[in-house]
Amino acid sequence: MGAFQYDNPLMSAMVRIANMMIVSFFWVLCCLPVVTVIPATAALFHTTAKVIRENGNGVAGDFFRALKGSLRKGLPLSLIALGSGGLLSFTLWYGWRMQQQNNFGVAYFLIGCVIALVWAAATLHLPFALSRFEGGIGMYLRMALYFAGQNPLKTLLRLVLLALVALLIDFYPIVLLILPGLYMDLICGGVEKQLQKFMADRGLAQTEEEGAGDGSNGERPASMPSLEMARLYDEPESGAEDE
Repeated sequence: MGAFQYDNPLMSAMVRIANMMIVSFFWVLCCLPVVTVIPATAALFHTTAKVIRENGNGVAGDFFRALKGSLRKGLPLSLIALGSGGLLSFTLWYGWRMQQQNNFGVAYFLIGCVIALVWAAATLHLPFALSRFEGGIGMYLRMALYFAGQNPLKTLLRLVLLALVALLIDFYPIVLLILPGLYMDLICGGVEKQLQKFMADRGLAQTEEEGAGDGSNGERPASMPSLEMARLYDEPESGAEDE
């Protein structure tokens, strides 16, 4: 009977896998409108960090609370990411055609590839900032670039792993029912440490308020006033106070 006890390692692993499948399904469902991809990914990250990795309950409730809390600012971020991504794709296509004709086209295409890499890294980190901080659209864009450039090697590994996940989904679409949650679980530990260190170095902390915020534990995202944000990157020693 010990094998079927809830705290048994096997049962814990099965519950974790089941939660990954549930949250992956919710993520796919909420990404169908396309413009909701950033807030849906923020909810996926929040649920993975706060519930799945901590062996908690209430995956569905946590996911949709996090989604609701991030929609207002996540939708404009999704539109910005999609619009800039579409423009960048056209630029790369045009550069690819030009590079077959002259050296200027080669340089144009290579510069476009570098910009595309920066765009991908920043877009990957947008949901993480959205799930943990409160602020304006510009602040989220700056934070995404900051976190992406803070450790380029880890960022590159996250992008490579994301590309492998996308390739697997392309070959075997059925794995879409678990790979989003699994991918987030694999990178969540490193991202969480990065966010926690950022907040600790700058005196930021999530406040707890029952029934508030987007977390199942009543956590409210750390508040980041724009004036404080303007000097955080150059002055990590100076703490920013919550609003």
